Amino acid sequence: MTIWKVATFLMADADGLRAVHFPAPDREVPYPRPEFEVAVVPGGIIVTARTLARASCVGG
Repeated sequence: MTIWKVATFLMADADGLRAVHFPAPDREVPYPRPEFEVAVVPGGIIVTARTLARASCVGG
């Protein structure tokens, strides 16, 4: 198991799974400005995040 402490959250990897814990409410976390790319591919989309993207919404 690998445990990472990254700025304002904890992340643990074990057996191919990942868990993320945010120790404060969203309104108290100074999230960075989201940076990401979206590519439309046959059958769907690919979203590549360059910074932490806590949530996303894709409509169709």
